[in-house]
Amino acid sequence: MLEIRLVHKDAKMPTRAYYGDAGVDAYSIVDLVVPAKGFGEAGLGIALNLEPGYWAQIQTRSSFGKKGVQVHAGVIDQGYKGELSVFLFNHSDNDLVIKKGDKIAQIILHRLQYDGVLPEINEARGARGYGSSNSV
Repeated sequence: MLEIRLVHKDAKMPTRAYYGDAGVDAYSIVDLVVPAKGFGEAGLGIALNLEPGYWAQIQTRSSFGKKGVQVHAGVIDQGYKGELSVFLFNHSDNDLVIKKGDKIAQIILHRLQYDGVLPEINEARGARGYGSSNSV
């Protein structure tokens, strides 16, 4: 289960367009112009409460992708409880106008695949990395 808290007065609950869709649509709480070849940030006004063993990802909506707009793919770990925002890069030659309430990204819930024990993180041995073929 994905539990969502609305933490801003203008926040909208994310929605799933069709049963079986991988992601839920997330909505902007601000009016914003993302300049051509430039960056922008839009708050979502929501926070997630993820069950242990799950993580979420912010991804580009296909309707933005075909306009040349890319969402910086953010990872939301189970322990993060803060408000979410979306970082956008506009690759196109035209400014992107976002209005409060517009769908701007999708949130995808993932199951963390491990056998109950997360692997340790260790430094690779040797000057050349992983093996003898000089590849890293």
